[in-house]
Amino acid sequence: MTQRRWIKVALVIACFGVLAALALRDVLLNLDTHLPTEAAGVVTDYYHFHWNYWWVRHALTHGLDVYYTTYVFAPFESSLALHTLAPAWFPLWALVEPLAGHVAAFTAILWAGYALTGIAMYALLRDLRVAGGLALAGGIVFMHMPQMRGSMEWSIVSLMGWFWLPVILLIWRRALIGGVVWAILLGVALWGMLLTDLQYAIMIAPLVVPVGVWWMIRPHHQPYGRVIIKRIG
Repeated sequence: MTQRRWIKVALVIACFGVLAALALRDVLLNLDTHLPTEAAGVVTDYYHFHWNYWWVRHALTHGLDVYYTTYVFAPFESSLALHTLAPAWFPLWALVEPLAGHVAAFTAILWAGYALTGIAMYALLRDLRVAGGLALAGGIVFMHMPQMRGSMEWSIVSLMGWFWLPVILLIWRRALIGGVVWAILLGVALWGMLLTDLQYAIMIAPLVVPVGVWWMIRPHHQPYGRVIIKRIG
């Protein structure tokens, strides 16, 4: 990649980073006093996810099973297999929390969710050969969809991972063109998606299957697309 290309990539990332900060401006400017909430006096899922990441760190540092706990209905053990634990965000939380505290760590997750959503959609559109300006506009619209705003206001960080949809479609397209590395990355991305929230599996399925079939029959998606179609036939 040329230096000019690197500069362009950096500018695009910076653009979405700034837009994400603007979406969270009230919280970022008042980290010591403000929490994301839909309206004054409304109790959101903010503390729910704070407990989640405290628990994940506690379990990992004390040799406990992350997905089983006696801290919910003590002294009885509860399974967290279907709980909205959202451990995919834990590394970011664990990195920021010791340096800046709980509130800043949580806000960092919200900011990252916004920025990654815009960047991922932009990358997918550019990979589909959409013009740069239109791809940028598409990323901005996608990152500001009502679902993102609602998830931010209610502090539901498990639903701040909409970037997984364009990421998986992008990797899926590349895997169809060919390459073992892309196939491995697809598996890693699906795993990360499920570690964010199980709901994304329901949301991505109607996209991956029809779009995948369409891409497989396109002439430029070779060699694997044609091979798969021939074997099915």
